[in-house]
Amino acid sequence: SAVTPEGTVLWQYSSPELQDAGYSSPAVGPDGTLYVGCRDNWLYALNPDGTLRWRFLTGGNVNSAPAIAADGTGYFGSSEDCLYAVNSDGSLKWRYETGRSIYSSPAIAPDGTVYFVSTDGWLYALKGTAPLADSPWPKFHHDARNTGRAGARQ
Repeated sequence: SAVTPEGTVLWQYSSPELQDAGYSSPAVGPDGTLYVGCRDNWLYALNPDGTLRWRFLTGGNVNSAPAIAADGTGYFGSSEDCLYAVNSDGSLKWRYETGRSIYSSPAIAPDGTVYFVSTDGWLYALKGTAPLADSPWPKFHHDARNTGRAGARQ
C-alpha cells in the first residue's frame, strides 16, 4: 500500500498469490518504480500508481530487500543460494550462486561494487555496473551510510 503523510491510502496492490506471503523491505528506482521481494519466490516491480510493471521468479523466497543501481539494475538475494542482478525491464542480467541462502540486503559502493553476505558465512564483493541510484529510497536503510532517513545525503 502507498499512503500520504496524512495516512490516506493512495493505492494498494494485491493478488491472490500474495496472501500471507510476506515481503522484503521495498526499494525505489530512479524512475519511481517500487521493488519488493516476497516469500512466494517473486521480486515484484510496481509502477508509481501501484499497478504491476513486471515480476521476476526465483527458485526461493525473496527476503532480501533489493538495492537499485543508477542504471536501473536491481540486486537482491534469495533462499535458493543466489544473488540476482535484474535489468529494469525485469529480465535477468546475471545471477551468482553462493553456498547458502541470502537474507541480507545488498549494498552498492560508489564504484558499483555490490556487497552482500550469505548464510554460508562469507562476505561477497561482485563487480556491478553503476553506483547506487539517486532515488527517494534505493535500498534498505535508504543510502550508502544506512541513515534510514529520507532526504539524507548519500
